[in-house]
Amino acid sequence: MRVQRYGPDVLTVADELTEAYAEVFTAPPWEPRGPEETRVEFRERLETDVRRPGFRAVLALSEDGGVDGFATGWTTQAPFRTDRAYGKVTRRLGADRVNELLVGSFEIDELGVRSRARGTGLGQRLLSALGSGAPGADHG
Repeated sequence: MRVQRYGPDVLTVADELTEAYAEVFTAPPWEPRGPEETRVEFRERLETDVRRPGFRAVLALSEDGGVDGFATGWTTQAPFRTDRAYGKVTRRLGADRVNELLVGSFEIDELGVRSRARGTGLGQRLLSALGSGAPGADHG
């Protein structure tokens, strides 16, 4: 298995990535989500996310070209988003702390490992590869 870095060119392997995403995020505890709906929603988000400043992805590719794991992220921009869980973050931290701590830093958006590759440390390797050299990666 090899870990491959991508930018917007991750769309060249979008079908394989989408299948891995759907497998991971329709299994427990997400099983009430339908696989086809999950595929469509992720693919639409991916095609938008690749245009975000600082977008990067890392994929763990098996010998047969399948995706065993993935991580995606980008540089957090101002103004801070309000969709998904972002509004909750702002309410918890406050706008000033969000701007100080998060805007301009690298944001991990997705991390997933297929069941066949779990327990191997792959998630940690993906996060390390994704964060290596990213803005704000040293905030630990």
